[in-house]
Amino acid sequence: MYVMQHQQLKTTTFDPAKNLAGHWLRDSGNNCLISGLPPPRKPDGEDVINGYRAVKLNYGSTPHWFALDYGCALIKDRAEWPDGQMSEKRLVAFMPGEPSPSLFDDPAGFQEVRPSPLFSDRPNATIEDAYYASHWPTDGVSRPQ
Repeated sequence: MYVMQHQQLKTTTFDPAKNLAGHWLRDSGNNCLISGLPPPRKPDGEDVINGYRAVKLNYGSTPHWFALDYGCALIKDRAEWPDGQMSEKRLVAFMPGEPSPSLFDDPAGFQEVRPSPLFSDRPNATIEDAYYASHWPTDGVSRPQ
């Protein structure tokens, strides 16, 4: 589900074939690499970030640190720009465990719409809308406009 908070719009689609965990889930037993994908480069060692053991993976000039003992949670990253400037995200708080189920609640009162009103700048908006329309439930629920 994608939610546009300020407009109170949402669009809900899920294609299990396109959302396989193996396409995005990091493997903590394999230096937080994504199985089946070529690595950005080999891991650039381990560090300790705020007391958490982390593996460092470089994506171009952007290093990312993933917590090895906590499901490869991203705990730090840094972008280094050609002009010498830098932008860094640093860990402020980390609460191990499952997130609150309420974070995944369907927001009450939000209007269900096709993807294109939320992502009008995408070049493949009509393809996404067609997929959405072909996968809308057939249980009598009215289709969004």
